[in-house]
Amino acid sequence: MTLAAKNVEARRVEERESRVRRLRAAAVPYLLLLPAVLALAAVSLYPTLDGIRASLDRFRYGQVFGPDKWLAIVVILAAQTYLLLAPASGPGAAVGPPG
Repeated sequence: MTLAAKNVEARRVEERESRVRRLRAAAVPYLLLLPAVLALAAVSLYPTLDGIRASLDRFRYGQVFGPDKWLAIVVILAAQTYLLLAPASGPGAAVGPPG
């Protein structure tokens, strides 16, 4: 390997190392903020998830819905979905103005 080739290779290695140093220096502020962001996420995530759970579980002043009521709600929603999405058939199924 010639002296010029060694110099070019050394320059490339130096540029690569300086690029890595710059990236590390740019990442330091974000790494210092990471614990605070994680703490805020944990503190705000728990009440949010608990509120969602409570809103799906308790209605009308804290009365808990039992499994039978949830089953009834699912059956009603399934029936509504079927009535909306089922294809209409038969002589009286045409929708629209008569004519």
